[in-house]
Amino acid sequence: MKIFQLMIKTMLVFFSLFFFSYSFGQYFNRYGRNADTLKIFAINMYRYQIDSSSVSSSLLHFSLDSIDVSEKKFENKSETVSIFQKSKSVLRIKFYFRACKLILAYVEQQSPYFSDLNAYSVFYFEKDSIFYSDYYFGVRGCMAIPVNASFNDIYNPNLTGDLLKKYVQQLLLKINCSQQCIGVIGA
Repeated sequence: MKIFQLMIKTMLVFFSLFFFSYSFGQYFNRYGRNADTLKIFAINMYRYQIDSSSVSSSLLHFSLDSIDVSEKKFENKSETVSIFQKSKSVLRIKFYFRACKLILAYVEQQSPYFSDLNAYSVFYFEKDSIFYSDYYFGVRGCMAIPVNASFNDIYNPNLTGDLLKKYVQQLLLKINCSQQCIGVIGA
């Protein structure tokens, strides 16, 4: 009987190790196998910690050209909602800071046609420059999209990755002008 219990425990341990190593490996395969993978993983873990413990400290509204922006400031984080007056596009951008330095900008673009679909652009920063960017889209499994259609038919085609990079940097300059170090709000 003890041998059978030992075999069951051993099988569970091996199955668990196999499952977790496979899951962990899938996460890293998304970003490639390079030195930046561990930095990206650490930044994402930091982001989850900030999101789970953030308490809002202030709310600010301003305009940037023809874009209405509202900003919520947190400790080590700033969330903005940008509404483009002409195209009616909506961008939600979360800026994450560590030691007063930007480490992550997470951009969520609402689809103008479907309220439950979003396009995502994620920019990872090191020493004030982007070292990795990632783009992905939300789609429904049962969504009827013609074969010749692209995701640009669901989302604003003018909000390209390059434009979003420039907008994120311009918006960051605007929100950083309002205070010396956004990373120590409330401290």
